[in-house]
Amino acid sequence: MMNTAYKENYLSVLDALRGVMAFWVFAHHLRVSCVGETALTWMRGGATAVDIFMLLSGFLMAYHWNIRQERFKNFSFQTRDFYIRRFFRITPVYYLLLTIAFWGNGFFVNLINNNNTLVGLAPLSPSGTRLINVAAHYSYIFGFFPAYATRSLLPDWSISLEMQFYLLFPFLVLTLRYLKPCAVVATALLIAYVTNRTIGLYLVHGIFGNYPLPSLILFKINIFMAGMCLANAYLERTTDRFRRWLLLGFFSLLGARLLVILCALFMVGILFTGLDRKGLVKRTLSGRTVKFFGDTSYSAYLLHSLMIPPILFLLFRQFWFLELPVSGRFLVALASAGLPLYIISYVLFLFIELPTIRLGRKVAECQRQVKPAIESETVLSCAKDGVVL
Repeated sequence: MMNTAYKENYLSVLDALRGVMAFWVFAHHLRVSCVGETALTWMRGGATAVDIFMLLSGFLMAYHWNIRQERFKNFSFQTRDFYIRRFFRITPVYYLLLTIAFWGNGFFVNLINNNNTLVGLAPLSPSGTRLINVAAHYSYIFGFFPAYATRSLLPDWSISLEMQFYLLFPFLVLTLRYLKPCAVVATALLIAYVTNRTIGLYLVHGIFGNYPLPSLILFKINIFMAGMCLANAYLERTTDRFRRWLLLGFFSLLGARLLVILCALFMVGILFTGLDRKGLVKRTLSGRTVKFFGDTSYSAYLLHSLMIPPILFLLFRQFWFLELPVSGRFLVALASAGLPLYIISYVLFLFIELPTIRLGRKVAECQRQVKPAIESETVLSCAKDGVVL
């Protein structure tokens, strides 16, 4: 049984990593759109940043699940609470930006194609607003289907992947708890290995279709599992079991990109030694700048693909901008797009993300409290909070 005697702590290093990864994805996509794929190649690695997001997601979900499990009557109550909270955390900003992307599809595609002409990139086909594509995105199931995985202007393939992980997560917790963890991790690693060699990905055609991006959970299940094992190791760090979880976490990363493994090592080095709660490292990771980038990471990740086209459209029509060297053009574009991106992202965080997170918490608490003896009292309490059950 997992030791849950620890109080819930603010893990500042994870906030820092989330902020850096969101900025990395933004900078990578801006580089390609602004100066082309072959320029400034040191800025490559958007896919690696998303893999690190998966590692962080696995860690955070397992950490919070184990810390909070004593608050619930049983597994079913906690599972329902988990699904409600995650839905309200992910959906509101996503639905807002997805609606803007679909509504302004033609406008954004024209801007992107005008920019692509100057950079030498291939023109972008319309992402499509057919009813089946729209319904697949709003229901999060589009990631299962190669034809719809990238049929939106948002980088939301990873959102479908994340939702698939949330759907499986409670059952992954059960398998780690009641089966041999080594066998579970080995199975996840085997599934990822077989999937990557039998299902086509990127430009490689496979036996069972061809996915433009790894939007199917089977491609990345081992990375999520690695995060879960590292979280268990962190929670068990005062016991003899933490070494087993630590080894399983890194075993699950076999075949992962080197930077993902290095990021896992960085997390372990900061968290397990307590550096995130000591001295200079604590002051650095707990600073306002780090918190700002952590808070805005989700909105910035989704929003940047809608911010880049109009900013570059305006810049590409300035002769002084086109005459700049490649690195100068990129830095000007980074500042020009980054400032409004993070201002708007922070507004979205304050006025959409935070209120809906609180709403999700209230809905989850009301659902958790409903018992035959106090059902009417709980419903009245929920009504006072403005929560519709």
